[in-house]
Amino acid sequence: MFCPNCGSNVPDTEKFCPTCGTAMNGGNDTAAPAPNAPAAKSNDIVSLIKSKWQIIVGAVVAVIVVVVLFNLLFGGAEAAAEKYIKRSIKGDFKAADKCLLVHKEDQIDAEADAAKMSFDDYIKQVYEADDIDEYFENRKEDNDEANKDAYGSNWKASCKVLNSQELNKDEYKSLEEKLQGYEDQELIEEADDYDKAYKVWVEIREYGEDDQDYYITEVVVVKDGLGWKVVR
Repeated sequence: MFCPNCGSNVPDTEKFCPTCGTAMNGGNDTAAPAPNAPAAKSNDIVSLIKSKWQIIVGAVVAVIVVVVLFNLLFGGAEAAAEKYIKRSIKGDFKAADKCLLVHKEDQIDAEADAAKMSFDDYIKQVYEADDIDEYFENRKEDNDEANKDAYGSNWKASCKVLNSQELNKDEYKSLEEKLQGYEDQELIEEADDYDKAYKVWVEIREYGEDDQDYYITEVVVVKDGLGWKVVR
């Protein structure tokens, strides 16, 4: 018999034309299927699935980056102030200290230098503590006792940010003058060196079965290369 596609003489026992691969005996006139075709199709499906997942993961990462940048540029000052106040009103002064531009241990060390005393002697004499950890523990005990006296044994505290305002250059200078009140001025950078500075107003509520109080406190927050820090 002859191939209907290329006209080659094909033995009757052959199912496909040896010249062009066309099916014989009235079969499909297409070339013989490649043995690896199903595997190739499967690989295409896997590649498509991987591509879709890469697009999804890329989109999620992009959203996270945008949220982080937004918080750093716009919400960072308020978040830093709220974190500091929330930790303080609950008596977690050690954690609150991590939010500060100047840490208490550095401030006490500067005071000790000014008094020409060692840190250990100074903190024992002035703050009645053996070390900085005991200082924070003592402050927490005093805070808890004062709140129990005022509001009862089941006292609670909460806070929320009311408003914030960016400081201009003149207010930077005013801030700088306030910062000079620290014993060691070298612990504080020049106010002009800050990337941004904000005043944040935070409402504090302390309450219990005996009484409750609301008041507003002002927090000054600055941003440098290390992030947002509370000045006072």
